[in-house]
Formats: sequence, C-alpha cells, structure tokens
Amino acid sequence: MKGLSISVALLVIVCIAACIGCGSSDGNGNGGTSFDPAGYAGDWDGSWTNTTFASQGDTSATVVVDDVAKTVTFTLDVDGNALGGGDPPPVVFTGAYTSTGMSFSATGTAFGDVVADVNAKGAITATITNVPGGGINSVNITGSIGATAMNLSYTVNFTGGGTAAGTMALTKT
Repeated sequence: MKGLSISVALLVIVCIAACIGCGSSDGNGNGGTSFDPAGYAGDWDGSWTNTTFASQGDTSATVVVDDVAKTVTFTLDVDGNALGGGDPPPVVFTGAYTSTGMSFSATGTAFGDVVADVNAKGAITATITNVPGGGINSVNITGSIGATAMNLSYTVNFTGGGTAAGTMALTKT
C-alpha cells in the first residue's frame, strides 16, 4: 500500500507540472524559448509504474488553457488504489503561466502539498510534501514534456529512511 500511495502522489505532481504547459520541446527538455501551453490543451492518457513495489495503474488528464486569463486548468484522474484507499476521484488544479514558464503550488490536496515548475524548454521539476497517511517525507519528480508525450521519473523519500522509485508516461490523444 505504501508503494502505491507514493506512486500516486508522485503521479499527481508530475502530471500537474507537465500537463499544465510548456513551450515547444522535443520531449527531453530541449528546445522552446517561450512558454505556451496552448498546444497541450486536450486529453492525455497513460500509466504510472512504481518500479520498487511493482504496482501500476492507468491515468488520464484533461488540460484546458485560458489564453485571456493566462491560466491552465488541469484535471487528473488516477486509477488504482491511491494512498492506501480506493480509486480516488479526479483532482482539479488551476495555475497561472507567463512567457518563461509556470510555477504551481497547492496545499492540502488529496495527495499532499504540491510545488511544481515547468520551464519554456519543457523541463519539469516538482516536490510533494505532507502526503496524507504519514510515512512519506517527500516525493521528488523530474521529467519533460513534448508536443505529444510526457515522461517522468520520481523518487519517494520515506520518513523512516529508504526510497521508492517509479515512472509515468502520458500521450496526448
């Protein structure tokens, strides 16, 4: 259960950071000089895998960009036994963006406190803290997003020591 909850928490942060937007990129954090999330609006499907505990599940996301307000609304649906409970309901996040990237933060979500950054080249960094249920000190996420694919890696840092690792991949549909 602990391994699955870590995977789901990480997946949430990564999806938020990555899908909320970035400029043109090759999917490896290269390219792009201006942050423009318009190309990422739409539906995304994929899966997450906790490689330490061999747990996995499907995930989907919907990205809506408001060019006038310079905001992105990201709805994430993670399938599986999230945070030791049943399949959680979709989570909705909204953030603002500029021409240089996006910084997003949210506290008290079902997955904990999330801080994420996406730069104009599509490089993603994120951290989750205060994960509900205890036992997890933090989750660190890195990755990249391109026009049709997002690839992420994460490390879960347990309160009592030790780590778990995993990956997530989404494809724009």
